Amino acid sequence: MKHFNWQNLAITIVGGLICVLVGGVLQRHFEFLSASSSHPMLTSSITQTKRYLFSADSFTSKRSELSGSVDCWTYSIASPRADAYRCQGRGTNIYDPCFAEFFNRSQVVCPVAPWNHDSLSMRLQVPLKSANKGLPQKMATFYKTHQEDPVPSNVTSLPRYMWAVKLVNGVTCFRLTGASQGQEFLPVGFYCSNQAQTVGAIDTSRPLWTVTYFSPSSNEGFTVGIAEAWF
Repeated sequence: MKHFNWQNLAITIVGGLICVLVGGVLQRHFEFLSASSSHPMLTSSITQTKRYLFSADSFTSKRSELSGSVDCWTYSIASPRADAYRCQGRGTNIYDPCFAEFFNRSQVVCPVAPWNHDSLSMRLQVPLKSANKGLPQKMATFYKTHQEDPVPSNVTSLPRYMWAVKLVNGVTCFRLTGASQGQEFLPVGFYCSNQAQTVGAIDTSRPLWTVTYFSPSSNEGFTVGIAEAWF
């Protein structure tokens, strides 16, 4: 008498369910990649990304000032530049990045909308040189000799130094410095003025850099060009 093998049947059923689930995830992932490469917003008259290196000393137009209870207590999360800080002023308002001026160590300049030349000049209660964190060795050497550049010479070719972008659709975005849920297993890179998000790495393989963009009203991700990149 032949006995029916229930164990083999259970293994077969479980294996089938796993294949279905994995297949569904892969299908969603490939649909996501397909949407990212075919959306009409990739088409633009702009053919090349303009790249700008922010300078606290030269960025003076449309500058407003903030003084009082201002403190730059740590280095920037948005920018890895040695002269970039994370500052707090007007209660709980956080400004990141803020950049140190060359000679004035009691003042930083925080770009509010660099594409419109808007910035905020902040006078500090405690000069940066006296702050608890001290200065990186490279920055200390720079201020002592005036010969060493505080950022890499090829900084505008390094996407990790990018802290703000203006997309070809006119949307402006800043590097995310707080917690946020990503999309399709990818972390959020920039949070935008219209509450949209960009995820994943910046594609720099062409003259017009691109990034995957999620609009606030849809879960669909698609590729969009970067008109301006700020470093």
